[in-house]
Amino acid sequence: MRTKPKTVFMTSDKTIVTIATSALMLLLIIIPMKSYGALCAKPDKSTAYFNGYDAAQSDFHSGHAQNQNVTSSSSQYSQDYKQGYKDGWDDAQYNVNVLESSIC
Repeated sequence: MRTKPKTVFMTSDKTIVTIATSALMLLLIIIPMKSYGALCAKPDKSTAYFNGYDAAQSDFHSGHAQNQNVTSSSSQYSQDYKQGYKDGWDDAQYNVNVLESSIC
């Protein structure tokens, strides 16, 4: 009776599936997720609102202070953008506070 020799190498089909699966998982990890505000978008919110929201989230999480060019009363940004920035900043701050209180 002759036995089939074992190999330490994968067949080409298994290799392709493994590479494709690994690439997909890597993309899911690397691609930044939009904030939940954008996921729960209301139709009455404009693109400018969500751009402001995302900018505030980015500023907050990167350790920057609030952008005074956006928040000042003489700001040239649209009201939607400023409101989005304010909401994004408040949400980011709230989430950090919730995390801190749940840990301590």
